[in-house]
Amino acid sequence: MRRSLLNKTFLILFLLFNSTSYSQVSFSAGPVLGIQGSQLSGDTYAGYNKPGLYAGLFANWSSKDDYFWQFEIAFSQKGARHIPNPGKGDYTSYDLRLNYIEIPFFWRPHFKGFTFDVGLSYGRLLGYSEYDQNGVRNPVRPFRKSEFAGLISAGYKWGDHFIFSVRATRSLIPVRDHQSAQYFWWNPGQMNSVLSFNLCYILL
Repeated sequence: MRRSLLNKTFLILFLLFNSTSYSQVSFSAGPVLGIQGSQLSGDTYAGYNKPGLYAGLFANWSSKDDYFWQFEIAFSQKGARHIPNPGKGDYTSYDLRLNYIEIPFFWRPHFKGFTFDVGLSYGRLLGYSEYDQNGVRNPVRPFRKSEFAGLISAGYKWGDHFIFSVRATRSLIPVRDHQSAQYFWWNPGQMNSVLSFNLCYILL
């Protein structure tokens, strides 16, 4: 499944490269690298306390001067974390690790170097683990293999090669059921929330 997803993604990138030979569409591509903090709603631990890596490739294209469309494929580390605080009588710890292959697709208008993004993202779960103060939690309540999320971001372009952006991403459907297995229309399950700081380097 992972190989099939990657093959389809690179096929799309290949078609995008070749499309520039037959139209007036402007095209650019390169690597994207970022750091991010994440949390999982419903785990009782608030805050973007789980650090992670975001690393992959991007491609964007446009036939206009004031916006373009961007597509990425990246390895994304998410989860949640709680660090004990013995000074306040808190000896509990928690560490949830989620690894995804993530494929965002978004619209990016730009004005005088500033960029603004809005779009969607699909994630495929590669693996996960969950720990507390007693060690590995076993069994771990299962996570859904697919994640669908919305995203917004803002950024700035430096020169001809760098775009820095701050991005907020949140699951649109639960990635895991609540521990109680109860469903509430305003809170149907646990959701990933991510705040990331990304740098794109334009090679083409």
